[in-house]
Amino acid sequence: MSVRSVKCPGCGTSLNVPVAMANVKCPSCATIWNVDNPGAAQISADAKQQKQLAEAAVETDSGNKVNFAIIGGLVAAGMVLLGIIGVSVMLISQTPAPSEIESPEAETIKPRIPEPYREVDLPESERMAIYADYRAVAKTTVEKALILPQGTRVRKNLEVMLEKTYDRELVHFSLLHNIEVEDVLEIIKEGDAKVWDDSPRSHAVRDGKRVYAEEMSEGWKKSPNSN
Repeated sequence: MSVRSVKCPGCGTSLNVPVAMANVKCPSCATIWNVDNPGAAQISADAKQQKQLAEAAVETDSGNKVNFAIIGGLVAAGMVLLGIIGVSVMLISQTPAPSEIESPEAETIKPRIPEPYREVDLPESERMAIYADYRAVAKTTVEKALILPQGTRVRKNLEVMLEKTYDRELVHFSLLHNIEVEDVLEIIKEGDAKVWDDSPRSHAVRDGKRVYAEEMSEGWKKSPNSN
């Protein structure tokens, strides 16, 4: 007796049936179909349920793969972010505090001993007002302590920007009081010499040098002979 292999249209099970058999019933899912017309098969409820379960399993597996990919990407991004934060913290922590970079005897940008000055032809009250304005600007520009590591491009660019802001303000003072910038600088020297501002100076560092000597940053006492 000749046999042929057919495939159940309901569950996909392969069967060997006699060639003369026209209608076949699947022993796995009970689907009945004509071997010459499987498209008109009577799909059983069991076959439909098995197909739905198989499709659901495929969708779940695909969803799990996508979720794993997303989670993997987030974990990788988190590791990179932690690495960047770690390097930044290390750079900042390894940068010595400004007060530790230079010893009290090291060279400073501002002289320890007041410089000789020329008294500008303005009332002292006006000269003192100019000096007070200068101190306010200096504290936020050239005397501002920076936490960025020295030697970096970002640090240098910031220092240049603050220096330019400071220079513009000196020009502004000269125009406001109808004097030269050189006169403003002389008033600054006078104010330093007479200690018109006796508050402790900044610990700021520029190009590896303290702006002020360390003892001036600790605070100074106004001379009883100054005015």
